[in-house]
Amino acid sequence: MKYLRQILAAFSMLTVFPVPDVNIKGEDIAGGVKFFPLVGMVLGMLLFAVAMGLEEVFPPLPAAAILTILPEFFTRGFHLDGLADSADGLLSSRSRERMLEIMKDSHTGSMGVLAIVSVMLLKFAALSEIAAGTANLLPVSAALASLGGRCAIVMYIAFSRYARKEGTGKALFERSQKTVAVGAAICFGVISLLFSSPLTAAVLTAALLCLTAGWKVFCTRAIGGATGDTVGACEEMGETLILMLLAVLP
Repeated sequence: MKYLRQILAAFSMLTVFPVPDVNIKGEDIAGGVKFFPLVGMVLGMLLFAVAMGLEEVFPPLPAAAILTILPEFFTRGFHLDGLADSADGLLSSRSRERMLEIMKDSHTGSMGVLAIVSVMLLKFAALSEIAAGTANLLPVSAALASLGGRCAIVMYIAFSRYARKEGTGKALFERSQKTVAVGAAICFGVISLLFSSPLTAAVLTAALLCLTAGWKVFCTRAIGGATGDTVGACEEMGETLILMLLAVLP
C-alpha cells in the first residue's frame, strides 16, 4: 500500500488523471518523487500514440502545434505556472525575500508571460523541425521530452534544499533523493538509447544533468534554494532542452 500511495501521489501532483482517495500524506508525496519518471513514461506513451496519429493526418506545423499545447492539458499547466512565477521573481532584481514574495503571488507579470511565450515558441519551433525531418521521430521526441522533464525535476529536487520555512512544495524535499536522482538519470539515458544513437542519448543525458545543476546553482544563489515554482520551471526547461537538441542532433 505504501508504494501504491506514492505512485498515486506522483500522478496526483503532476497530472490531471483522477486517482482514488487513499489518504495520501506528506511522506507519500516525498516518496512519490521516485515515481516521477514513471509519470513521464506514461505521459510519454500517450503523446507517442497521439503523435503517431497526427503524423498520418496533419502536415508538420499543425501536428507540432497540437503536441506543443496538448501536454499542458495533461498537467493543468502546472509547470508553466511555476515557470511564470519563477521568471517574475528571479528576474525581478529584488532582494531574496521580495523574490520569494513575488513568486508566491498568483498574478503573472510581464516576465512570467515572456517566459511562457518563449518556452512554447521554442517547443513549437523544435517540434516543427522534427516533424518536417526524419519520419517517425516526432512520436519519439514527444515521449523523450515528457520523460526528460520529469527526470530533470527528480535530479533538481535531489540536490536542492527548500528555500522557504513552510510551503506546499516542502514535502518534496523532506527526504534524501540522491539515489533516486541517479536512477532517474540512468532511466532517461537507457530509454534514450533505445530510441536514438549512442551519441544522441549521451548528449541528451549530459545536457539534462547540466541543466539541473545550473538551475540548482542559480536558484540557490538567488533565493537560497528551491521552491515548488522552480521545480515546475525545471520541468518545462528540461522538456524544451530535449526537443531543441533532438531538432539538431543526427
